Amino acid sequence: MVCLRDDRGNPPPPGIGWGEHCFPFRVEGEARLDLAVEVAPSAYPGVYRLRFEVNNSSLVRYAPFTLEVE
Repeated sequence: MVCLRDDRGNPPPPGIGWGEHCFPFRVEGEARLDLAVEVAPSAYPGVYRLRFEVNNSSLVRYAPFTLEVE
């Protein structure tokens, strides 16, 4: 499962995302995912601390990043 979350583990703010907050995937071995964040015109300006969260039943990994909306 890959999810977009804020830095506290909550869903992202309104207007920021990629449709669904999480989507399932299944791979064996290593895999590369190209992820893109969509920002709707309704998103409030500001700096957002977000993270991609990748997990399975026994392991969770985070990739934190900062998004600035002008």
